[in-house]
Amino acid sequence: MKFERHTKISIEPNYK
Repeated sequence: MKFERHTKISIEPNYK
């Protein structure tokens, strides 16, 4: 889960 660190910006379309 690389997006685990992007949970803060998960609301942004750049979380990918």
